[in-house]
Amino acid sequence: MRIVFVRIEAQENADEYSNEVEQLRGTVARNEEEKQRLEAELLQIKEMLQREVARADAESRRSNVIIAEYKQICQRLEDDYNAAKTTLSELRAKVSKCEKCRTCIMDSSNILADIAHPLENRIDPMLHRVQERVRELELELAQTKLAHVEAECRNQDLTHQLHATASELQAARNSWPWLSKTLSSIKEAANKREVLAPAALRDLRRDSAPGGDLHHLIHSRSRDARDSLKEVV
Repeated sequence: MRIVFVRIEAQENADEYSNEVEQLRGTVARNEEEKQRLEAELLQIKEMLQREVARADAESRRSNVIIAEYKQICQRLEDDYNAAKTTLSELRAKVSKCEKCRTCIMDSSNILADIAHPLENRIDPMLHRVQERVRELELELAQTKLAHVEAECRNQDLTHQLHATASELQAARNSWPWLSKTLSSIKEAANKREVLAPAALRDLRRDSAPGGDLHHLIHSRSRDARDSLKEVV
């Protein structure tokens, strides 16, 4: 009876290990899918980040070109104004030597006083557009930097998850040989016990059969009686 119990227990252990192996295989398959999904998501985030950085760099270069051109225009206007002012001063100095011309200069002084710097108290539409564009680019640059930081954080999280999944996958793969070997040993032991069980059961039935001891005792006494008769003869 003990052999039967051991065989049943071995079969149960074999079934349990088989179920565990199937569960591990399912876990490995799920981890493989999760790993592929994380790798694809990580690649998409990297590509999106590269596109955003390239777009921000292009916008920054374009805005720098616009600002440089506007500075050149302002500098040219400043130079023209200074040259005109110098020429006017020289002309007034020459004309002031004449009495009649001096009177004309005094009458036109009010008109000349109205001539102001071309950039003073004047809102240039181009300057306004450039300033607005610069503010927009600064805002976009700040948003791009924020998105870059968020993408880096997400990238780190995905990298950690990917490493954890890879570690679990490797651990599951490393446990397969041990489980397979244990399962094979249990099945082999169960098969051996199954072969030896019929002989053991026959011996057990013969020893436990009714009248077995009495038959052995009668046979022994008959043999002793025959030996005694031989000695008398």
